[in-house]
Amino acid sequence: WPFASLKSVEYPLQNQFYHADEFKLYKRKPIRFPPYALVSNNYFDKRWDGDRRIKNVVMLLEWAPDPTKTEVSFISKLMHRREQEKEQNEAEAAAVAAANQTGAQAPNSPTASLPSLKLTRTLSVGTEDALQAAFDLFDEDASGDIDRTEMHKLIRAAMDFKPTTEQLDEIFSEYGDSEQKIRYHQLRELLSSGKFRQEHQGRFAVAVSLAEAETIRRILHVRLEKEVLPGFPLQLALRCVPAGNTIVDASHEFVQPSLYQADAFYQCFRFLDCDMHFKDEQMNVLLRSMQFSSVRERQIFFEQIIGCRRRMRRKWEETPLARLFTLKTEFHLLKQRAMAVRTRESILAKGLLMYDAFRAFDASRTGLLDPPEIWGALEWLGLNLRAQDILEFVACADQTGDGNVSYREFIELVRDPDARPEDIEKEDESDVGAGASGASAAVDTSGIAPKGHAELRALQETVLAEKKEIEEAELAALRAEEEAIKRSIEEEEDAKALAAGIGPNPTIEMDAGKCRWDFTSGRMPKKTSAYGYIEYKDDAAGKILYLASGSFLKMAVPPFDPKPLGATRLNTYTITLECRLAQLPKLWTAIFSPNRTKKDALQQGAIFVRSGGSLRPHIQDADYVPESAGSAPPLRVKAGQWHVLCATVDCTSGLVTTFVDGEPAGTYTLKVDQETGKETFVDGRWALDLDQGLSVFGYRDQQLIQGGDVRWALFHNRVLLPMEVKELFEAHKAENVWNCPQCTMRMSAAENRCSVCGFLRPSASPAVGGADGGIDPEILAALGAAGEDLSQFDLGGMGSGGGGSKFV
Repeated sequence: WPFASLKSVEYPLQNQFYHADEFKLYKRKPIRFPPYALVSNNYFDKRWDGDRRIKNVVMLLEWAPDPTKTEVSFISKLMHRREQEKEQNEAEAAAVAAANQTGAQAPNSPTASLPSLKLTRTLSVGTEDALQAAFDLFDEDASGDIDRTEMHKLIRAAMDFKPTTEQLDEIFSEYGDSEQKIRYHQLRELLSSGKFRQEHQGRFAVAVSLAEAETIRRILHVRLEKEVLPGFPLQLALRCVPAGNTIVDASHEFVQPSLYQADAFYQCFRFLDCDMHFKDEQMNVLLRSMQFSSVRERQIFFEQIIGCRRRMRRKWEETPLARLFTLKTEFHLLKQRAMAVRTRESILAKGLLMYDAFRAFDASRTGLLDPPEIWGALEWLGLNLRAQDILEFVACADQTGDGNVSYREFIELVRDPDARPEDIEKEDESDVGAGASGASAAVDTSGIAPKGHAELRALQETVLAEKKEIEEAELAALRAEEEAIKRSIEEEEDAKALAAGIGPNPTIEMDAGKCRWDFTSGRMPKKTSAYGYIEYKDDAAGKILYLASGSFLKMAVPPFDPKPLGATRLNTYTITLECRLAQLPKLWTAIFSPNRTKKDALQQGAIFVRSGGSLRPHIQDADYVPESAGSAPPLRVKAGQWHVLCATVDCTSGLVTTFVDGEPAGTYTLKVDQETGKETFVDGRWALDLDQGLSVFGYRDQQLIQGGDVRWALFHNRVLLPMEVKELFEAHKAENVWNCPQCTMRMSAAENRCSVCGFLRPSASPAVGGADGGIDPEILAALGAAGEDLSQFDLGGMGSGGGGSKFV
């Protein structure tokens, strides 16, 4: 994109950049980001389809097209207005639809009857309750208003800084009454206004690719101490996210944004980069920036994005990021902080050390505080809370999910923001060791008693039931959405295949009980997933699918009726595969196997190729049945050659038979399952679970997955007879040959030159002399050098555009 386009906003936002709240995976939903967060198409093009590996967010471009027009405004208000505009649009559409349905005339101006846009924030009932609870907790004297001392604590909890005297004067001057008091509605206006959290309208942060950052940095170096674009006030800076948002390079006379805005887009892009470790003040900024999406939307978005990154698997529940997926808004966080502040100050006011207070609260002497003990303790400290508040207090502190609060979790919750938990523990230990806990011992704690066992238990059951109901509804909606996305993708793939002249893949014949997957079209068959590294490559006979070592395919099997009658799985089936192994394994390599879930107690049966080339089950699973005297030795798999491998599985009789290129390679009797001790193999480890399908090259032991090349796979829901396997191979062989027009020799489709006369297939190379066929000049030269009489060849037409050479 043209670098000079950065002089204005219009062109970049229409061509190379887009808002972060449009960033999403293919067919998925985005979430809301602040309007100054942008993404470059070179970092992630939202027009891409299919699965994509997402790059790390390393470099940010801070971009101010015209700082002279960059106004200090409260972007949060703009986002509130965008929410209200969305609600208005929906209301207008509903009004028009209702008018159309009733036949009434739609209003001339649908917006005329609606309230005008307001920049004040409309809070939901739950959010209003959270803010009201926070107000009541900071109102220590229960006067119904907030004085200067209480406001100092509130601002520190809400905005993570200690306000100065001048800042408090400014707050009470703008929002207070004549008595220098702030009531609830005034506090709500203050916190919704963005006061002390200024954001610049017209200044953006863009996630760019490393190549873009490298190019921009070069330009900044060339224009050192000069305007980046002569005649334009454009300002740029490159920030490195992994280095703490440090500015790497900036344009001449670059003006820094507000500290809050710089921190806001830093935390937002850390979230987009799937970082999980945020400090308290960073989480406050992130939550405030992301609170316009629901908790569930944030969680789904994060899990989808991290699934497309090369990251070590770690549960977000075990990290500080979990709070973003449990707290709805900044006001819910403020309520938690208010409870922590009042708890901490009340304990200190009682003259107790934190450790002594915890021991006094622990009536059961278990080293853990349960909800009734916490309710009784907080009431003793003077906090008037409801049962719902107690459960929220426990949920906030409980990091292990056991429903109780340990001493470490208690300290982490109620500590001063400037203190570290380990420092508090050391102080407690030193004070106790020095005998300083005498003052604590003098405090009468006999009045502390657990409270509300029955009420809390009933509320917990209600909350859990409601939570379960909501989760089940959300899960059902998510599954329905996933199915709709899959159908949409399949329809698009079908349309693309149809346009390319490719038929359905796989081809399913339910009446015949078979399914065929084709891997030569360059497009993955439906309901087939690849794990590891795969690549479509060009081969002599067309495209093939290459699977690297450790890679495998999972393929869904059509819903054939389980056999025998009464079984839950398919117990008789045949799998056929045309594949090529680059080299034979040192021990074993898996070829195909029925899939198993992690929860499935049964081990996985599988067909392997052994180091000597034999095709068979593992020796732990089956015993070889010796061939009768005089039988031909079984065929073996050869490295670097294409083979048609086949296995028939009959769990009713406990037999597995393998074939190589249509010829029997061995018959094996299954061994009794050592885990279950079952003497029958029906629905056992070799039975096919139709919900899980089958794997090609896959196995539970990663060391036994060597990979290879694949052209097609075929599945039958019955055991094929040896004669049928032979006929299948012969039919495949006939489909993959061509007849030489000169000597009528039948050649394999993998060969482009006749092995007898040297004729080169027209599809492989243009004919010599412009004819339909011809002898390669190199072959003629070689024959002449070998002393052969070239008169046996009719060379009329060579070089003259005639009928080509013919073999006499």
